Amino acid sequence: MQTSRSRLLRVLVAVAAVGTMSACADTDVVPIGRGATTPAGQQRERSIAPTSSMATITPGLPRDSLRHRLPLGPIAPRSPADTLAVVHGYRARLVPHPTALYHLIWYRDTPVPLDAPPDRLRDTPILFGDGIVIAVGWPQFDAIVRERQLASRLPAIPPPAPAER
Repeated sequence: MQTSRSRLLRVLVAVAAVGTMSACADTDVVPIGRGATTPAGQQRERSIAPTSSMATITPGLPRDSLRHRLPLGPIAPRSPADTLAVVHGYRARLVPHPTALYHLIWYRDTPVPLDAPPDRLRDTPILFGDGIVIAVGWPQFDAIVRERQLASRLPAIPPPAPAER
């Protein structure tokens, strides 16, 4: 009994130490270019998605099928703490709401720091609810944000241009 407790305590201390060290690590993004390597040393080829790739992503699509429809994005996590902020090479975040947990991916074909605010000209939001796509692009995203009152739970997003409204 005492041995299993001491093992459990050692494991918990080791997990806490690794978590603390990874939280203190440099969390800037690493652009992945043709033939570049990830922090783990694996070769990854960066592809820029043609417009036809985004056209295949529509509301109702399961989240798991996104990997097959979008090419690998330009961002790679530099530390274990970044793995939640980068999904398939794109910036991502969880959007908690009292009734649901939403997942948001910012599609962009150029590298950007993880904490950079969204840009309406360069980023395309893809919003998931219950594991399926519920919004793709700014018009659908803005409508869902208004309808479900998510604005206070998102980073500051510039308002749409007058022609967009």
